Amino acid sequence: MKKSVCIIFGGKSEEYEVSLRSAYSVLENIDTDKYIITKIGITRDGKWFKFLGDNEEILKDCWQEHTEPIRIDFSTGCVDNLGKINVIFPVMHGTFCEDGRLQGIFESLNIKIVGCDSFSSFLCMDKHLCKLLAKGEGINAANGICINKHQMRDFYSILKDTNKIIFPVFVKPALSGSSRGACKVDKADNLYRALKEAFLYSNKVLIEEYIDGVECEIGALELPNGEVIFSEVGSLSYDSEFYDYNTKYINEDTKYQIPAPLSDSVTDKIKESARKLFCLFGCSGLSRLDFFVASDGEVYFNEINTLPGFTSISMYPMLFKELGYSFGEIIDILLNL
Repeated sequence: MKKSVCIIFGGKSEEYEVSLRSAYSVLENIDTDKYIITKIGITRDGKWFKFLGDNEEILKDCWQEHTEPIRIDFSTGCVDNLGKINVIFPVMHGTFCEDGRLQGIFESLNIKIVGCDSFSSFLCMDKHLCKLLAKGEGINAANGICINKHQMRDFYSILKDTNKIIFPVFVKPALSGSSRGACKVDKADNLYRALKEAFLYSNKVLIEEYIDGVECEIGALELPNGEVIFSEVGSLSYDSEFYDYNTKYINEDTKYQIPAPLSDSVTDKIKESARKLFCLFGCSGLSRLDFFVASDGEVYFNEINTLPGFTSISMYPMLFKELGYSFGEIIDILLNL
């Protein structure tokens, strides 16, 4: 008997466009001989619809033209117009999904959902808390300070705190993704403007020491038998100043090297740290963990993504392709945990 799968895409996040590309790739690679597919699209303003059109309409962002409304009844645990759903696959990124809010809805309805649970998703979304926990386990992370939006009223106290950090620094939202609102700041004169931009995406912002090094990523995938496997470590190189939104999703000149040209000792350290962090954060299903390797070989944990990109140029599926897993096989594993 075919399993009923609901793919959810879109959403109120600043990563709406990335979700559309990821959802298109997933829908194009899922085995329709094994699964009955239902599609839910969430608009930028948070309205939910059952999508009835072709996958290309998702990619072109005209999917709203072929929809019908749906309603969640929390008293019965039913979602109108969907019928019985065995598993939800939220192909979404950023706030209102990767932060655990969407997971919490389906947990309350007792409907299985791919990926981390609501608490683990929330924890991993908070870059500040993640780094505090990582350091507590003896894993390196960039030094810095975390400030809340209300502290901007006393900007001079922030400047005083940043004296603990040598410029350049890296400013980024603590509760956001895809490098939206993130930038490198070379001197104190430019800090206020960078913070104002970052606070558009999060009420918490990190000011961190700038790590000059190679950005590396590793994927984690839970298998149906409960084993968690880790991919090869991959590295990124690009012409922009850092791995910003345009470099990730728009420009096509980013170069990926899998496996990364690292020493065995550095590679082993990244893999060991990734395994520790996946367990520490209570992750399940999948994650992608990002690190920096400085010129002296020191490894720094950067962040974890509990719902990494699934676009045609996303690192996560490429990392596992190197281990022999096709895009479709990854999806199949995730839907059967």
